Amino acid sequence: MVRLIRFFKHYNNVYSSMLNKIKVKLLEYGYKAEHDSFYVIFYIGEKLYLIELVKFQIRLFNNEEDYYFDDVESMFKKITELRDKEAV
Repeated sequence: MVRLIRFFKHYNNVYSSMLNKIKVKLLEYGYKAEHDSFYVIFYIGEKLYLIELVKFQIRLFNNEEDYYFDDVESMFKKITELRDKEAV
């Protein structure tokens, strides 16, 4: 039982650390971003987007769109693409 508790504490720390790294990267890109235990929350233009870690992928979504990525770099390419599309 103790090992299971340690595993979940470690998993929670890793999960939170990854979300925090994504949030910091968004801040470097100039977005106002926040994160809680499950999501990174930020805006592209007027649209609210959320980022969550799902199994071995990163999910970027809002109420209309849903994208899955295998790495952070491809997710940021899509965020840049969405930002450019929103600016037009």
